[in-house]
Parts: sequence; structure tokens; C-alpha cells
Amino acid sequence: METEDYREIRLAAVKSAESLSFNTNPNLPLLDNSLTLRERNSIVNRSLCLNAIVATAYGLDKKLALKWLKSEKLESCLSQSESDFLQGFNTSSQLFKLQTESLYVFAWVLGKLDVLDFSCYCPNSLVDEFPDLISYESSKSFRSSIKVRPLTEVILNCDISYNAHASIVYSEINDKPIQSKVEPYVIWERRRALEWLLGDDDWDYVNMDT
Repeated sequence: METEDYREIRLAAVKSAESLSFNTNPNLPLLDNSLTLRERNSIVNRSLCLNAIVATAYGLDKKLALKWLKSEKLESCLSQSESDFLQGFNTSSQLFKLQTESLYVFAWVLGKLDVLDFSCYCPNSLVDEFPDLISYESSKSFRSSIKVRPLTEVILNCDISYNAHASIVYSEINDKPIQSKVEPYVIWERRRALEWLLGDDDWDYVNMDT
């Protein structure tokens, strides 16, 4: 994509962010014009790992989740923090609960959901878009029904989240009220997923500079 394409994306992103009541910064740098989408299997594997982690954060037995991941040959796809959590070295579940909003992005980018709506929280039905871990459902059907969204759609939504996140950070630094229809973590987690999709960072260390 050319720089001009990114300028057009920025205009659309700013319009969307401002429609959500965020105050955008006209001096915010454009996204890198060499962005590419990660390979399909990497995206799918990350989504399945994340689904298992979120499920355990909300009460699913960790041993069951780990057994399912091993059966799907996904254990090596876990991030270090996720592996520690499942093995009991990190018992805090709150941060992983928040990643439900990251999982929402993956459901969208894989074509499981039609809309990525920044004006509301993820739907309660999100869990239904992924394999049922309790019944030990295989990921085969999930994988076969995937339709990865175009790069331009992912970049646009990443830029929306970037502008919204920058607005939140500015408000926090300047002790101003945050103008948002959702809590800040929603924007943060969605941006984390979108930046991961377009980069090569480890899941635990996605660059979130503003």
C-alpha cells in the first residue's frame, strides 16, 4: 500500500474515532506503510490459545484447557504469561478476563462476526464462535469455516484503535475526563490484538506506543 492509501485510512479512522466521542490528535503519525497481515495459521492458533486462556480466567478448569491445547498441538503457541497462568505460577486472572475484548477482534478478523463495534463491549455470544472446550470439541470445523478479512479492513480498525488509545492517554496525562462509550481497557485490548495481527511482536509484548 502507498502512503496516500494510509492518509485516506487515517481520514476514515479519525472520522470513526470522533464519532465515538474521542478527541483526535492531527499530529499523530500515520501507521507504518509496510504493514502486512500475519499468516493465517498463526492467527487461528493465537485465537484458539486466547479462547482457552479467557475461558480459564472465567473458571474453566486449567487442566482441562491445557489437555485440550495439547491435543490440538497448541501448547507451543502459548505466550509465556499464558503458560505460567495455566501451570499455576501466575494465579491472577483479572488481566486475562480483560482479553475477552482481544478475542472479539480475532472472531471478527477470522470472519466469525460481521462487525467490530468500538461503541460497545463484545457480545455475550462470543464464546459460541469458538470450539467448546468443555465437550472437548475439535478445532477442525472452526478452522474450515474461517474467512480472513482483507488487510485494509484490519489496518483501518487498527488506526481507529490507535487514535482512540492516543486520546485516552492524552486525557489521563492531562487529568481530563475520558470521552468514551466503553472503558479504556476495551480500546487497549482491541488495539493490542490489531497491532499483533499487523506486526511480529510477541503477544506479551505488543508495542502500544501513542
